[in-house]
Amino acid sequence: MLALLISACLFLHCSSLIKKCPNTVTHGTLILFKIDGCKMNKCVFHSGHHMTGSVRFIPHTKSDKLLATMSAKIGQHHFIMPDFKGNGCRASGVNCTIVPNEPYVYRFSAIIPYVVMATKTMIRFTLSNDNNAYLVCVEVPVEFRP
Repeated sequence: MLALLISACLFLHCSSLIKKCPNTVTHGTLILFKIDGCKMNKCVFHSGHHMTGSVRFIPHTKSDKLLATMSAKIGQHHFIMPDFKGNGCRASGVNCTIVPNEPYVYRFSAIIPYVVMATKTMIRFTLSNDNNAYLVCVEVPVEFRP
């Protein structure tokens, strides 16, 4: 019971980091977005290491495909994370066709890009359907370190 309360507290505390993408319409409900290794109030990752996590969501539309993207914002541009697998229907825990109003868990992994000095940025994670409409779009502040 205590472990459950601690887990809930950590999730609630960390969830303040996660924001829905501004000015973005989504066609799904985000239940949980989790990046493994995030501490109480920040996410710090080292160059060349793997970032893993999961997304629990409920789509509102049917889709034969699930496209996932993860990018880091450097200046005004979003750069796709290296080695990120964009086909959400393969090796992610999701079997397509996506059915409306059914819960899904998408698991992801990405390699942290090489940085020369510590860099604070925003990571944007999206899941889209076969019409390129967002099911989920979230942003999380992170710090990359050499």
